[in-house]
Amino acid sequence: MSITQTLEDYKALIESLPSKPKVDLFSGTVVEDTLKNIALSGKQCYVLIACGGGPFVSDKPALVCDAVFGAFVIARSDPDTKGVSREAMSMGVEISRLLKKYRGSSGNNPNLPKIISFEELLSGFKGNNFSAWQLSWTHFVSFD
Repeated sequence: MSITQTLEDYKALIESLPSKPKVDLFSGTVVEDTLKNIALSGKQCYVLIACGGGPFVSDKPALVCDAVFGAFVIARSDPDTKGVSREAMSMGVEISRLLKKYRGSSGNNPNLPKIISFEELLSGFKGNNFSAWQLSWTHFVSFD
């Protein structure tokens, strides 16, 4: 339950942002076909949150996993660009700032998240009209 609870906590944290992004838990890989079922209004961002698991870093006193998490930030491309979404990039930066200070549940998360990368996944230049960015981070999750 601790990874599930950590994902739910991240979802609530991101949903609390002033820009009110749409946030869902996600399993899999974001590819162009993923974007076919996304409906966004205006400048709204869609954030898919996932966990890919990770290695155990401790088993005493608690079983602790250094879990890899990801937020896929999706938004419409800006019409004055060649596939760029300023909204998606800005949302990724905003989420990064939140994570930098977010501990989570002290029982489930014995450290602060460590941001690994922020990279463009898909460009809206290919005609899909969406830009997607991936933010990756690790966070210790206690299983006990």
